[in-house]
Amino acid sequence: MSKVSKENKQAFAIHNVSHSAILNVCRKQLDIPIHKVKYALVTGLLNGAFKSLENYGIKLNQESFSIFYDAVSAKLSGSEEVEYEWSEIEYDAIMQIRSLHCG
Repeated sequence: MSKVSKENKQAFAIHNVSHSAILNVCRKQLDIPIHKVKYALVTGLLNGAFKSLENYGIKLNQESFSIFYDAVSAKLSGSEEVEYEWSEIEYDAIMQIRSLHCG
């Protein structure tokens, strides 16, 4: 196997590990009943949950927000396979988190 292929595989593995690590942190933060996640979202409390990812050494950027968004969506739908249908208020609240921390 060529050196370039090995490096690409290692980079891909590192990316997957970091994706999994961020997803695991998000899941732990959202380990509360769905109605409380909805309340935290519309009142702005999930802003603090996303901001706290920095405490785990995770940079707040578009990629980490995307993973956070997916974790919140999965929690609200009850499944990773089912896409959650956001209300307008919920969607605006989650996008506000992105605009505050991801430019």
